[in-house]
Amino acid sequence: MSIASLIFAPLRMLKNPLFLYQHHRLIHGLRVMLAFACGGTIDLVFGIPYGSWTLITIVVLMGNVQTQGEVSKKSGQRIFGTLIGALAGLTAVALHLVSPWLGFGWLILAIFLSAYHALGRAGDAAVIAGVTVVIVGGMGDAVMEESLWRLLNAMIGASIAFTFASFFPSRAVDRWRFLLVENLREAASVYRLLSLNQSTEIESALDRFNVRMIKMRALISPAAKECQQSATRFEQIQRCQRIMLIILERMHVDLLGATIAVENRSKKAATLHKLRRAARSLRNLRADLLDHEFRQSVLVDGKTADFLTVELNQTVGRLCDELYLLLPAIIGTQHPLALLNPAGLRYLRR
Repeated sequence: MSIASLIFAPLRMLKNPLFLYQHHRLIHGLRVMLAFACGGTIDLVFGIPYGSWTLITIVVLMGNVQTQGEVSKKSGQRIFGTLIGALAGLTAVALHLVSPWLGFGWLILAIFLSAYHALGRAGDAAVIAGVTVVIVGGMGDAVMEESLWRLLNAMIGASIAFTFASFFPSRAVDRWRFLLVENLREAASVYRLLSLNQSTEIESALDRFNVRMIKMRALISPAAKECQQSATRFEQIQRCQRIMLIILERMHVDLLGATIAVENRSKKAATLHKLRRAARSLRNLRADLLDHEFRQSVLVDGKTADFLTVELNQTVGRLCDELYLLLPAIIGTQHPLALLNPAGLRYLRR
């Protein structure tokens, strides 16, 4: 292995979407830990008063922000909420000097507005604003100098959190596509068991399919933002998955009732081929595996195949069409190093 390969191998690993996906919890924990250590070091070195508020701000702001789309959306909202909350807290302190009840009344109003907007589009900003107004203003009885120090600490914490949240975040679109790969493989496995008239483990497999599909739903908006695409195509793929799940559940019921068509087993291999090839195409980012000839080929004879077999095959075909159109945008989000195939990452392949 060349010296250049040895130097860039760790960086390739940190940029590899599959590595980030498989270890996203560990990476997020290390990211928050390093941000916390950075904030604590600044407080200790410079002796900033009330430094614990810096650390509180870091933990609250970084929270569960993992993906790149969430970093750009949620971190911005949370920093904005920190600013609004800090100003509201300072206002509470100023009003407390006039009347304690006036300052407390302002805090009550601020918390009401925070809770009201927490259920809207800027929910993260509203929640953080509510937390920050209490941190900076207390009950309104905080000394102005103390409130200003708390404001400074909140701003330092927000800056550190935003900086570290941008370090090696896993992309929402990559988490989305790997979940879809697992679902396509799961569907192929279930369909194979059905074609062999084996009902063992099918229910648990369908449950796993459904759980992944629910996770994918939450990733659609940030994934579409990362790809600079409309969420419509992601929604279409989500719809195809729901139909696939319904069909597979119906096939399972028919199998338990011994009404599934046995004579069509050989034809069902065509649908298995589609599912596996679509999964391989998405996992390896190879749109050529979903070429026009493959997508347009009639793999099931509708005159002899049962209705559910035809419907499943057509649904998988529609999903392949959507993937073929979406893959170029997904490939465009990848870091150049992540598109390389270093020997050090062979263990990630299956």
